[in-house]
Amino acid sequence: MKLLALDTASTCQSAAVLDEGRIVAVEGIAQGRAGSERVLSLVSHVLDLAGLRPQELDALAVSRGPGSLTGLRVGIGTARGIAVGANLPLLGVSSLQALARGLGAGPPVLSLIDAGRQEVYGNLYRPGDPPAALGEERVAGPECFAKAVEGREVRIAGSAASRYRDLFPRAGWLPAAGEEFLAAGVARVAESEWRQTAISDSDAGAGRSQDLRDLTPRYLRRTGEPVRFEDPG
Repeated sequence: MKLLALDTASTCQSAAVLDEGRIVAVEGIAQGRAGSERVLSLVSHVLDLAGLRPQELDALAVSRGPGSLTGLRVGIGTARGIAVGANLPLLGVSSLQALARGLGAGPPVLSLIDAGRQEVYGNLYRPGDPPAALGEERVAGPECFAKAVEGREVRIAGSAASRYRDLFPRAGWLPAAGEEFLAAGVARVAESEWRQTAISDSDAGAGRSQDLRDLTPRYLRRTGEPVRFEDPG
């Protein structure tokens, strides 16, 4: 399948094109003033690199957060416009899951995205295609996530990984950056979910795309409950 993926939730806005399981084009720009014009220019550039037109795509995917709410609104709004204009199914992907997908096989991945105010968005994933969540996406202090995985061998990915690395001093903790541009992980997760839900060629797109009206930014509120994760097995 040919799929275009967008991420505007991160410190670097990015777009990627996946073609038959391979990332054939990816590009990013430093997060500046959010605007659909910047995102559309980025989309045009990666499509040119891939040698494709929007009408030649099979689907479109976009990160739905958690992350920068302003960036997410711009990205989702732009993705909706492209999807409607090119008559494409649209899939929403967790930013945290996309981060975990970028690391591939190995120990579980703790995805951490800076939420500001000394808090992070996070979740723990078992590597896979797509990665399997071992808990719920949460927003909490980084020390809460450190306590939840104490004694486990994990890899840490995301914008908050290096900022709070001193909370994870134990041997076996493996800080990892993952892919430079999150859109590549978004594309791979979306392609995996598309493939897993496919039943036959005759129902192409059925049940896989997000209702455009329901696709909204993922907004997390602090609950005060302890952060807990399942045993990865």
